[in-house]
Amino acid sequence: MEVLQKIRIKHRWEAMDFENQLILQAKSENKIYISQLLPNGDSVRQLSDRSRHLFYKSREKWTQS
Repeated sequence: MEVLQKIRIKHRWEAMDFENQLILQAKSENKIYISQLLPNGDSVRQLSDRSRHLFYKSREKWTQS
């Protein structure tokens, strides 16, 4: 579980760094940055943050929803 959490955090920081670069680039071009959304309506940054609880549930506690 701890290893999965470290991997999730690593990917979250990468997503945050990438998004921050895009925000800075948009600002330098006097544009407004609008993050791209995944089919579920979350950005990659949001999804990586919301997914943290999935790694703490054992498989026996998973449900269809």
